[in-house]
Amino acid sequence: MVFLVTILWERATGGAIVVTESAPPSGPLPDTMTEKELEGLLHFAIRNSDPSKLHEMASHEKKISPEEAREVMEAMYSSESLFFETVNNLIIHRNWTSEEEMNASFEFIEDYGDHLVDKGDLLNSVGALEKLVNWVIEPNETPSTRKRVADLLVSLTQNREPTKLLVLRYQPEFVVKILVLISPQDHNCEANDEVCASLISLITAIMGGNEILMKQTEQSVIVPIAHLLSRLSPSSKTFARILTLLKVVPITEPGSAWTHAIARSELLGLVGTRNTTLQIGERILQLLSPIDDQTVKQRLHAQCIELRKHDPDSCSRFSIDRYKDEL
Repeated sequence: MVFLVTILWERATGGAIVVTESAPPSGPLPDTMTEKELEGLLHFAIRNSDPSKLHEMASHEKKISPEEAREVMEAMYSSESLFFETVNNLIIHRNWTSEEEMNASFEFIEDYGDHLVDKGDLLNSVGALEKLVNWVIEPNETPSTRKRVADLLVSLTQNREPTKLLVLRYQPEFVVKILVLISPQDHNCEANDEVCASLISLITAIMGGNEILMKQTEQSVIVPIAHLLSRLSPSSKTFARILTLLKVVPITEPGSAWTHAIARSELLGLVGTRNTTLQIGERILQLLSPIDDQTVKQRLHAQCIELRKHDPDSCSRFSIDRYKDEL
């Protein structure tokens, strides 16, 4: 029996992958699979393949043989089974024998089909998303594990509105509970910098673009996070992630109260100093713009010149022959 399956890959430029002939499934594929089931599995295989390779194949409208199609389907069939097995062991049952195994499992889940926009739905379909949401806010979890869970949730929710809504359905006060985890240890975020940074990124991912949530949590979450800046080293990852969050807030919620909560002069005093990189200094200026004190910009410019003494290629986007206001 012959059938024609044409799948348009959205990331390609009008090409298609064409399977011109089918054959009975073999190997690990069940013998009872129908032609329709095979076609659906082929769709799944292509959606989960390397987009760059698909782009190359699609642009040439390459015809793949039934044997090649079966190899792709069998590989993805096996990969999907391993994915759900890993999700079941790691997230549903929290079953692992070592930290190395746990980390490898997290990495596999994060990397699996990472270009898919519906991976959050995939985890939600087996109850794993709710498990993750509750896991990350458990008060007695170890810092390393909490970071892993937070990073996975960031990858699932960043710019993915349906998954964000699911998270907030399971935990309506989610961002508040995340902040509670950070607040008792704000003096110790240097020691747990990467954990704190991941938690701030998770708050940013959940809140980004949600005007209603930002209004509701302005005083309970955004302002306290802005206050943290004065207690952290500008060289820390958490400091940089907070700058990212505060840059996102005005886009959705102009005139947010955090602008009046921060120690503005203290932050500006960090610009151009030894412990503040040029990039962080520049981000501080962008966040607090407009800046009336020209000496702050001059310090940044002087830092640029000093950097270029040791590395001519650094700071190349700045002019060093004279001070420019756009710095």
